[in-house]
Amino acid sequence: MNAKTLGLSSALEASALGALFALSSPLGALLYLGLHAGSSFLLSQLFGTLAKRAVRRKTKLPFFLLVYFFGPLGFLGGVFVLLALYLKRRDVTFLYESLSSEISPEIEFKGRKAGESFGRIKSPKMVMYMSKVLHPLAIRYLKEAVSSPDDEVRLIAFSRISTLEKDIMNRIGEMTQMLEKAQSKTERFSLLLSIAELYWELVYLGISDEELEHFYANSAKQYAKKALELRKSGRASFLLGRISLREGELDEAERFLLFALRSGFPKERVAPYLLEVYFRKKDFNTLFERAKEFKGLIPPEHRSATILRVWV
Repeated sequence: MNAKTLGLSSALEASALGALFALSSPLGALLYLGLHAGSSFLLSQLFGTLAKRAVRRKTKLPFFLLVYFFGPLGFLGGVFVLLALYLKRRDVTFLYESLSSEISPEIEFKGRKAGESFGRIKSPKMVMYMSKVLHPLAIRYLKEAVSSPDDEVRLIAFSRISTLEKDIMNRIGEMTQMLEKAQSKTERFSLLLSIAELYWELVYLGISDEELEHFYANSAKQYAKKALELRKSGRASFLLGRISLREGELDEAERFLLFALRSGFPKERVAPYLLEVYFRKKDFNTLFERAKEFKGLIPPEHRSATILRVWV
């Protein structure tokens, strides 16, 4: 958030109030309205930079009008909204950051093979940047960096992967202890599903060694099934469907994914995996029938959106 713009907006609002109280005349009221309008406009500009792109155009003008017509209270409310958006945005990890050429990580690329190109990580900075991104591609880069001839790169990459795995395992341990003390059905369901999702995160991100992947996937499945026994949940069914698909248990995957759909879980998230089940089962008639139902959906993940475009 631009602190200078916020400061200028606050100064205008303070000047507007000062003019209103100092000049008990129509001139003071006019000055207040003009300065308050400028202050409200600056706040709406800040709102435009912080709001999500999908709602920015539709909400920018209403935000300005609310701040303007509610006077000082509208200004204070607008500042509160901006701070809430700013704090929420700070928690988001971005894949791409604006970097100067002086601190940009050094990456060496080698030629394409079978349509692929691969970057060899040479800089410890690149390792640190990739460690901030919880995505399978980023973890793959870190694992490649563990084999780097550069001692510093290799040690940092290994340390970051170990830290990520340790953090997730610590959270699992804490939740397991909480589960032992949990009394209510709702609390137990929430903890069981959270533990299942954490185990699945280890598998999905590829943090763990291959020898442990099956154990983690099986642990995720067992906890998710226990959660499903307590409450019929589309979220738990979706997780079980993805685990079963990864394990090659196609009938179970289909059953859980269909249940997730019937439970109201978002179609755009289920569709790519359900269509993949039918493809791997070579049930092309059902695949194309389902594809017609999912036409027009836009999954939140780029990979899922690409897969869905192929099917549909």
